[in-house]
Amino acid sequence: MAVKTLADLMEHLSRVFGRRHRLYLPNVADRTFALLCAVDNVQDGVRKGASKRDLSAALAEAVARTLCCVESYGDIPFVEALAAKYPLNKCIYCHKRPCECTERRAHHILVKPNKVQSSWSLKQWCGSFRATYGKKNKERGAYYCLTRLFGEVAEFVALQMPGADNGSSSEILERDIAFELADIFAWTIAVANVLDIDLEAAVLKRYGKGCSVCKKAVCACTHFDMHRALWHVKKT
Repeated sequence: MAVKTLADLMEHLSRVFGRRHRLYLPNVADRTFALLCAVDNVQDGVRKGASKRDLSAALAEAVARTLCCVESYGDIPFVEALAAKYPLNKCIYCHKRPCECTERRAHHILVKPNKVQSSWSLKQWCGSFRATYGKKNKERGAYYCLTRLFGEVAEFVALQMPGADNGSSSEILERDIAFELADIFAWTIAVANVLDIDLEAAVLKRYGKGCSVCKKAVCACTHFDMHRALWHVKKT
């Protein structure tokens, strides 16, 4: 496929896996568990010294399962949430680029989404994250980024619990869900950047022509495999 924007990629993955998602991951809880397994697979690969090729595939799967969760909410404003929390020219906490935040940082100030970002490809999003957060994340390392990624998944799970909206409106709950999914996506990009993995290339290699398992443009597979990968470990 010829990817132009992140929205194009989302539509492509929905065409490939939408039916399989509806049949075998029919609710948000199922999809969240699938996402958690994918993130765990990435950390397991990093811990065991898996090859860059295999880590690229694992990160591509984490992207696909994040977008699977987005898909479950229909027209949730996911790209707009990304642009509001991760603007093109600064960190929303320290208001600088590159980011100079300490671990205990000021409260964020959301910005109005820039329309330019709505036409960004995944590659452009990765480049923007690298420019804003890349140096600091490199210093902290992949394990730090993975810890943050797991934390964001936990926050997303918490929003699915009864009473998570604290009596707020449906619009506010939907916004909060979009922001949590944006954070999961952002920390997945952070892990890829720290590992020097071209995330867009990884996603297109795995899913650009359809399902990487059945090799069909519209996936004909059944249940999802939630087991950890058997890594081709690098020789040391």
